[in-house]
Formats: sequence, structure tokens, C-alpha cells
Amino acid sequence: MSDYYPKAVKTDIDGRTFFVSPHPSAACTYLAGANDPDMAEALLGAGAALPALNVQAIEKVTGHQVLIATINNTQSGATWAAVDC
Repeated sequence: MSDYYPKAVKTDIDGRTFFVSPHPSAACTYLAGANDPDMAEALLGAGAALPALNVQAIEKVTGHQVLIATINNTQSGATWAAVDC
């Protein structure tokens, strides 16, 4: 998926690769998801664990804690969240 987001950074969490990309117009807000172009991870693999792993990926890449009230999980398995920066 990082191919779709040119500013994305890839990171590994629990043996899986995730992408983290900054929001195009909102400061300190990021999109994270499994770096799987076929979306198999989101649709078949991680289930309920995926949103928590997305949050971990955002925190790892940004070095800041995610603000829990800002978490927005999408049906595609990605997560939008703001960090305390």
C-alpha cells in the first residue's frame, strides 16, 4: 500500500509490515495499515488485532503517543489517528 502513499514510511510490527503516511492537510494526523497491496491482511488475516497494530505502527514511526479519542478505523483495515506532537 505504500506505493499509493508517496510519503509513507514502512515499519515492522510483530513480524508484519505496515505503512504510515501523514495526512495531506491535517498536522500530526496519520494513516496506517498493513502494507499489503492485495489487502489480504486486512480482509483475511489480522481481524480485530489490526487496528491496535496500526496504532502501534503510527506511534513507532512518529515517536509520539496516539491520542485515543482521534482513532478512526476504516472498513478497509486502515486507521487514521492524531498524535500528541
